[in-house]
Amino acid sequence: MKIITSVVNNPLFIKLQHYTFQKYCKNDYEFIVFNDAKPFPDSSNGGDLTMKKQIENMCNELKIKCINVDNKHHTKISNFTDRHADVFNNVILKYQKDNPDKYFILDSDMFLIDYIDFNLYDGLKLCGIIHTTKKHFHYTSPQIAYMDTVLLDNWEKFSWAAIPGLADTGGRSGYWLFSKIPNLEKYKVGELLGKTINKIHFFKPHLASLCWDETDIPINIKNDRLVTLLKKDSRNKNDKFFCEIYNDKFLHYRAGSNWMGEGLEFHNNFTKELAKILLN
Repeated sequence: MKIITSVVNNPLFIKLQHYTFQKYCKNDYEFIVFNDAKPFPDSSNGGDLTMKKQIENMCNELKIKCINVDNKHHTKISNFTDRHADVFNNVILKYQKDNPDKYFILDSDMFLIDYIDFNLYDGLKLCGIIHTTKKHFHYTSPQIAYMDTVLLDNWEKFSWAAIPGLADTGGRSGYWLFSKIPNLEKYKVGELLGKTINKIHFFKPHLASLCWDETDIPINIKNDRLVTLLKKDSRNKNDKFFCEIYNDKFLHYRAGSNWMGEGLEFHNNFTKELAKILLN
């Protein structure tokens, strides 16, 4: 089994993922980092052209496989979603096709905070989040997903690409889902959450950004120090947390690539505080 993430900045994210998976994952796995740091001045690296090397160094220190992404053409792509989709669809998906295995994919700023056993997904082709558009087009994304590329079929329809004007990264996975689940368009999102249909499983509802507070935290992951830190997040609004919780097991820091423009100093400082808790 392989665990995969794509990193554009903040090497500390890699350390947090590495050690939290070591602590909480009950399975044997290989952790692979796709190094998507830009070789040109950019908001994602704060103009620091050493970012790619910093990520390489962190992977070497932790003995993690690091695959550098050729992303020079991203100078012509200003939209963060399009860049994200380009890497997952044209680099990572190709790697998955060339190296059939069980894969767990997640954003670089998503951290395991409770025990997980991926054997529970044996026999499934895909597990993921269900997204939908205003036009009731359902799709999933590589934000967090489990894929068995040995079992996964109909590859010609599978894509992590976005659909401009309709869906972000992973949008085109919807065409594959519609080919595998009869009458998918008739399902409301709430009817799919936590359900398994034709060896495809949709994760149960997550605690979405700015829609939850301390009272909603699952008891299995409640941590006073973590709650205190979440409350300090300047991105919160109306006493609702900006960070997210997925599957009652993953903390999603969110927007760690700096696509919202808070600045790398903010992210570095906040991540250091988070590290004191998660690496304790």
